[in-house]
Amino acid sequence: MIVPSLQAHSPSKAWRRRASVLLRILFFGASIAFLIHFASGLANTNGLHGLRPDTYLAIGIAVILISLTSVVSAVAWNILLAGLSCRVAIVPSTAVYLSTQIAKYLPGNVGHYVGRVALARTRLKVPAAPAVLSLLQEAGLACAGALFIGLGLYCLLPDGTLHGMSRADSYAAFLLFAILLIGAVLVAGMLRKRLKLHRTIIRKFVDVVPALYPSLWSLPFYIAGYVLVGIAAGVIAASLVPLRIQDWGVICGAYSLAWIIGFLIPGAPGGLGVRESALVLLLAGTFPRDVVLLIALLARLASVGADVLAFIVGLLLMCKVRPDPNFSDIAK
Repeated sequence: MIVPSLQAHSPSKAWRRRASVLLRILFFGASIAFLIHFASGLANTNGLHGLRPDTYLAIGIAVILISLTSVVSAVAWNILLAGLSCRVAIVPSTAVYLSTQIAKYLPGNVGHYVGRVALARTRLKVPAAPAVLSLLQEAGLACAGALFIGLGLYCLLPDGTLHGMSRADSYAAFLLFAILLIGAVLVAGMLRKRLKLHRTIIRKFVDVVPALYPSLWSLPFYIAGYVLVGIAAGVIAASLVPLRIQDWGVICGAYSLAWIIGFLIPGAPGGLGVRESALVLLLAGTFPRDVVLLIALLARLASVGADVLAFIVGLLLMCKVRPDPNFSDIAK
């Protein structure tokens, strides 16, 4: 009696697997089409004509640096999964991370998260609940890393560098942020150990805050990622105008804060348009207007190229990751 039942369900499972593969192909195909359309629009922009050869070289360097950011973030995500008792090998988890990042350019700005949860289930054997929870923790720590770089660098800059903001204001903002971050992690850890919060709303909020150990190990990776993208934007700017040492700090801090704004505004694919507008506002007064606009455009172009490169590398790594057709987390 059991064998016929299993045979009756096997065609359904095979159909679901084929449908899942087809949807993933359409999903990533739409992402690539969108990126090609955006890149062609940038290529026709008047400001991109007549660039010097060293600027094209700077864009190539920026693409590599931003691609490394995705690798660094993939390592941080692996640490968060381990903190949720889901230990997976670093190469498969990196493959899943890299191959799904390109989907963030789909409308809604959640395609990469949906794809990562799906591949985490089928390729990494990670149940849906901890996979989603790891993404929420990642979002919080990613924003924390951006604020750490954005506010921290402004503490080192001369007074008035950022629209008249004094160094004392920068120190106050950075210390307040650090206190709130450390306090949230410690309070959440205390509540997990001392209170019975099973199946309550408070428990769900507490679970979103990563534990102390994963936070201490993953946050430096997110910080390093923003340093890399800041350097990438600085390399592009340096190919357009001469930069002072403090200009590198301004660009790195501004790009980190612009990333947060683009991330928090819902619906913008990959923060497209929102991040560039924020970067222009943050850099206004530091560089000429046409230079600021060009930095924002070329940084986005480099970001798109980096996501395409990460996608290709992710697909190559994915060849080593085989799905488990018998895995199911429906009951988990």
